[in-house]
Parts: sequence; structure tokens; C-alpha cells
Amino acid sequence: MPVRSVRTVAIAATVVAVLGAGAWGLSRLGSGDDDEPAASPAPTTTDTGTSTSTATTTTTGSTDSGFALDVTAGGPYQAAAGAVLRLDASVEVAGQSDTVADLEAIGAALLAYRDEHGSYPPAYLTDASGQPTVSWRVLLLPYLGEDALYEQFDLTKPWDDPANLPLVEAIPDSYHSGDSAGDTAYAGVAGAKHVFRAGAAELGGGVAPSSVVDGDTMTIAVGPVGAEVSIPWSAPEDLDTKDHPALGDPTGFDGPGELVTPLLFLDGTVRTFADDLDAGTVLSWSTIAGDSCSPPASLDLELNAGWDFDTDGTVDAYGMSVEFPAGDPGEHPVELTIEDGFGGRHAVRTTVIVS
Repeated sequence: MPVRSVRTVAIAATVVAVLGAGAWGLSRLGSGDDDEPAASPAPTTTDTGTSTSTATTTTTGSTDSGFALDVTAGGPYQAAAGAVLRLDASVEVAGQSDTVADLEAIGAALLAYRDEHGSYPPAYLTDASGQPTVSWRVLLLPYLGEDALYEQFDLTKPWDDPANLPLVEAIPDSYHSGDSAGDTAYAGVAGAKHVFRAGAAELGGGVAPSSVVDGDTMTIAVGPVGAEVSIPWSAPEDLDTKDHPALGDPTGFDGPGELVTPLLFLDGTVRTFADDLDAGTVLSWSTIAGDSCSPPASLDLELNAGWDFDTDGTVDAYGMSVEFPAGDPGEHPVELTIEDGFGGRHAVRTTVIVS
């Protein structure tokens, strides 16, 4: 009987090198995991044969419950008879890769802005009379590679002025969710004690790094918005966690899929949290000073990966990367099943061609 190996890793953009455990579930463990997410399956070469990996695996079954996962078993694979072939799988939290990549890009832009101007961007610029004009999202454009778009804005006029309103439809990819032409997929953490607490007339008039007494590693900057949030990306509007402290809120911060939400911190890192995270903890991470808070812990997901080499219903090997004994020539269907610990079972098939 194959032996299950156990490893737990933090959820980020991708959950890859995760193996089964007898008791599955989410746990808030420390972030000192030795395991780093592995790359997607790559071609494997042996002395007696080769394998190739393409995105041609076929889903054979998945339950409606459980965690939203995208699973691939690699392949189709090719090998010479007698070779020991390695099969590679990857597991990705559905929708998380794009969201985390966007947040990381926004985080890098925030840091570049801070380094140039000596402050984080203000929540919005103000005109000579103190009225809001455009959002911090516009101010980050030069640091997102969107210099040409930035030059088209008249920063002295409101976002919905005839001079700026047509630019709503030119929303950059880093802010775009794909669901609405000009609505942002990401909002800043706004509020009286938050990094996006007020507007300013000058580009360097935002919160100074020295004002973030709680530390940039423990202060939330930006998060993905829920399905019921509609904010034009250039508009001076964000979300106050005092009004929306819970994650997974369709009217507040909510990640793609179910159960988890990634958040960008002021140090540029993106961390993913369970949607049932205590609202008080979210509030403590939202403020820049004055509230006690603890370092964000990683969110860990334990998965069980099993391979059926001949699709007879019996698991022949456990693990995200396993050895397949290439025996008789011909095409051999192989099934990979991932159990996510939330009642979800995700099965995909691939093919091994032995010559």
C-alpha cells in the first residue's frame, strides 16, 4: 500500500508542493515554512525516455463543495518501455494567481512611489479649493508602466470632468477585474487612521513611512473588492474597514472564489487569509498606528494527492510528484485526485504513452 507523505504550505498565488494528511483543513500556522511553492510541471528527461507536459489534462469529476481549486496532472507524457517516468501535478487556488499578481504589481508601485516622493500616495489629489480630483490609483500609473495614460489626465480636475471621464474606459490591467469596463477590482484601505486616510494637494502629501508606527509588515494597504462594490478606478473612493471589517464581504473586501481573501501589506507582500478571520484582527492591521496587532500568520492548506496509474479505482501513489513505471507499450490513462479537506474532490486525467 502506498504511504501518504505529509507537507503543509501557505496559500499564495499558487499551491503546488502540497501532499496529503490524515486530517485536512485550514490552519493559521507561523510563516516559517521551509517549503517554497514549486514551478508548474516542466518537461522531464531520463536516460531511457522523456516526458512532455502540456495543459491537456481532462477533468473527470469534481464535487460542488470544498475549496475552489484548479488542478493539472501534466502530460500527455511519453516514455520508453522500462523507463521510470516522473508525473508532476500542480494545484492552484482558483482565480488567485491573477489577483495576487495584480496586488504584487500594485505593491511594487506603492513602494516605488514612496521612495520617490517620501510618502505613500494620498488617497486622492485635491484641487486649489480642496476638492478631490483623482484617486491614488491614477497617481500610481507611472510606476505600473502606464506613463502614456498618466499623461492624459488633468490632475487639477475631477475624475468625472469631461477632460478625465473618457479615461475611465482605459482602465489598466492591474486594476481590471474583467467584469466591468471601468470599475476597479481593488480598493485602498481608507479611514481616519489608515494609509489612505485623506487627500492632499501635493504628490508627496500622503502618509509618511515614519507615521506607520504599527510597521509596514502589519499594515494593510489594498485588497480585492466584492461583487457588489462598484468604484470607477480613477474615482477618489475606497473602502473603510470600520464599515467593512469582515473578509469575504460582497460589499467590502472579498477574494475570488470562496473561503479566502488575499491582501496587500505596506511592505509590498501579499498574504492570503481565511474569510472567517476575526474582524478585530482585520481592523488592527488596517490602522497605521495606535492599535495593538500581531504579525500576520500564514494560511495553510493541507491537501491529499493520489494517483491511479491504471484507472482501476485504486490509488497507486501519493504525492505531487510521483514515479510511474513505464511497462507495456501503448497508451495508459492516469487519474489524479485531490481531496481538499472541505469535502471537495477534484479529479483530472492525463495519458502516458509508452513506446
